[in-house]
Amino acid sequence: MKQVSFALLITGLLLAGCDNSMKPRTSNSFEEQNQKNRLAGTPLPSLQLVNIKNEPFDLASLKGKKVLVNLWASWCAPCREEMPSLDALYKTMDPGKATIVLLNVDKDRQKGVDYALKNNIQSPVYFTDQALPPVFEVSGIPTTFIFNENGELIDRIEGARDYSTATYQQFFQ
Repeated sequence: MKQVSFALLITGLLLAGCDNSMKPRTSNSFEEQNQKNRLAGTPLPSLQLVNIKNEPFDLASLKGKKVLVNLWASWCAPCREEMPSLDALYKTMDPGKATIVLLNVDKDRQKGVDYALKNNIQSPVYFTDQALPPVFEVSGIPTTFIFNENGELIDRIEGARDYSTATYQQFFQ
């Protein structure tokens, strides 16, 4: 009986860490949705990243663009579920005005690289060996952060979403 209870507890914790529903946004205003976000206005942090080719990159260098940062892992089913919609959104973006940063949090970086290459992910995929800054501390993935062109956090989205909608496409133009 103790083994069954323990197994149910572990299963519940694992499911809580990965939101498996593609919830639609119910409002067209990111600012309206973000009124409850205590981190609103937090600046885009400096964070040393590397891309799939191991080329260095500082996240803060994107200030001046609208930026969507998505925390994901190759083992996370909801992360994999929303990936095509992130790629669809990325293809509509003007790279001079907006971009996506897919920040992989796999413990084994190679798993993230392999997943991105195998699935032909077009959005930029990055990795870091640094601890994530407080703005990116999350209880589950996927979690997405949207920063405006001033580098201020305007939205935090927990769980999988469909990012290929007109609302997101219009915002990131």
